[in-house]
Amino acid sequence: MRVQGYNQEPWQQLVQLWKLYNLHLVHLMSLVPEQTRTKPRTTQNLDQIAWKTVARSETVTLDYFMRDYVAHLKHHLGQILPSD
Repeated sequence: MRVQGYNQEPWQQLVQLWKLYNLHLVHLMSLVPEQTRTKPRTTQNLDQIAWKTVARSETVTLDYFMRDYVAHLKHHLGQILPSD
């Protein structure tokens, strides 16, 4: 974060970047065929990169990773948006 100088960027630009980046990810996710999303994967590193980690020895799917990412985003939105 420090090296990329985020603290020197206007807040509105960072929010717009985050929004557009995630909209693009939604687009990409929508293009992944169900067969690819649900294919069991025995080799994975979600013990290191997932929000809700999975043991390296467990079989997972790309669908799990995609849903995990969305859940992580919702978590962060909940931290900054007022709740009703």
